[in-house]
Amino acid sequence: MTSGGLTSAPTKARVTVGVVVKDCEGTILETVKSIFAQNYPHELMEAIVIDGGSRDKTLSVITEAVSTTDVLVRIFSDGGRGLGYARQMVVDEAHGDYVIWVDGDATIPEHYVSNLVGFMECHARHGGTRGTQEANNEKDLHNRIEHVSLALRNAARDIFDTNGQIFRVEAIRQVGGFDLQIKRSGEDVDLILRMMKAGWSFCVIQVKFYHRIGSWKEVCRKRVRSGYGYHYRLHKHTVVTPLFYQILPLIFLVGIKDAISAYRLTGRNVSFLLPFWYCVICMPWCIGFCESHIDGYGHA
Repeated sequence: MTSGGLTSAPTKARVTVGVVVKDCEGTILETVKSIFAQNYPHELMEAIVIDGGSRDKTLSVITEAVSTTDVLVRIFSDGGRGLGYARQMVVDEAHGDYVIWVDGDATIPEHYVSNLVGFMECHARHGGTRGTQEANNEKDLHNRIEHVSLALRNAARDIFDTNGQIFRVEAIRQVGGFDLQIKRSGEDVDLILRMMKAGWSFCVIQVKFYHRIGSWKEVCRKRVRSGYGYHYRLHKHTVVTPLFYQILPLIFLVGIKDAISAYRLTGRNVSFLLPFWYCVICMPWCIGFCESHIDGYGHA
């Protein structure tokens, strides 16, 4: 893993923006608007939207927004088959040399695609790269805590997330694509681990994109999904975050260390709530992990 700077993008590479969504009516309009506002040549861009069975107005919001852009947009349904299947649909349908993943609660600045493509064109052995992620709302306390947590992840050059990341389509296909058995989360970590084993590099560059943290209930749901997906990876890979990091006394100590680092990095007093925050979000994670074990997810 390396880090790199920004590079001006050429105008020959075709880019697919993959948007995998489900029940995002409150945030999806800002997401698609940020995609349509990119300064990358629109004739070289396309957006592929995969809906995971939204029960709200997500699809109608997207459809209305599509009428205002010259970017080619194609919309599909994954039939409820899960995240691995949905992301692979984007790869299978992609006309681009690169795919950039933008979640339904994220927004990207107008130069984002240009900067990422430019970097990839200059670094042929990179399978992917992503920008630094920031929270774009700090209304609630948990949003402010997550903001400093994201700052730590950025400082650590965390590459294990598809959100905001560009991938070389050739590299994805070389390792067999996404694992179609992965349903709730972890499809990104699984793919990146396999790509790294195949010799592809990943990095983080200094260009920002923004992520809406969501409500406390939404945060808990994500943590349950994270624990559920971890169980699958635990049985598939030997290189995963050690399970003992989810033991409460230890995770509190990790939180103290991270609180000190976060305060030095951001200067924000809310950093000192990280030990308690880690313990709180550990509980829904453990629920997801136990549920996955009971379901036998990954045992085969």
